[in-house]
This record gives sequence, structure tokens and C-alpha cells, in this order.
Amino acid sequence: MNRLKNTIIAEELDEYVNNMRGDVRKIDIANEKVDLIFSNELLCELDRSGLESAFREFYRVLKKGGKMIHAELDPVPENRAQELLIEADLHYSSEYLPFQGERWFSPPVNELLLLMEEAGFKT
Repeated sequence: MNRLKNTIIAEELDEYVNNMRGDVRKIDIANEKVDLIFSNELLCELDRSGLESAFREFYRVLKKGGKMIHAELDPVPENRAQELLIEADLHYSSEYLPFQGERWFSPPVNELLLLMEEAGFKT
């Protein structure tokens, strides 16, 4: 977190960027106050209910015309271990939590798009 904060300051973006820590299922920001939401490897940490809540909150806090950018596991492997992880990820669904309830994999794109549309996003 300090590294990101220091980079924001070094790039003179601190007037425009607010780095927040909190629960994405209940964001402490008023409606339509955010221009851009950026997250990385976040959605894979949430179960289906959590994803639904997070997308509703993202939609609620974004201004009209606001953008959401999210990054997840790269689908192009660089080695055999990554290839195996990506292959396992292809067979994952948020309806099924592997490894005795622990969530390791990112939801499939089509599932995320459906959840985003249900929250109000135009995909």
C-alpha cells in the first residue's frame, strides 16, 4: 500500500487519486462520486454473493460514464505451472468453491459479465 501511495505522490496524481482500504461489498462513498475504479486480483477472493454485492457497490459509487478496470490471472501461460493453473481455472465456477471452501481461482469472464449486467453495468 505504501508503494502505491508513494508512486501516486511521485507522479503528482495525489490530487486526482484516492487510494482506499475497505470492504468492496460495502463501500463508504456516496452515490456517483467516483470516476474510475481499478482493482487487481480482487474478484477471485469473493464468493458469488460477495461478487454480487461488490458489483452493486461499484455501480452505485461510479459516476455516470465512469469506468471500472479489473485485472485477473493472465490466460497466456509463461511456463507449465502457469498452464496447469490456467487449465484448472477454466473449470471453475463461483457456484463451486474448490479446496474445502478456499477460493483460489478467478470466475470465468462470462460469469463476471452476467453479474455485472445484473448490477446495472452495460457490458
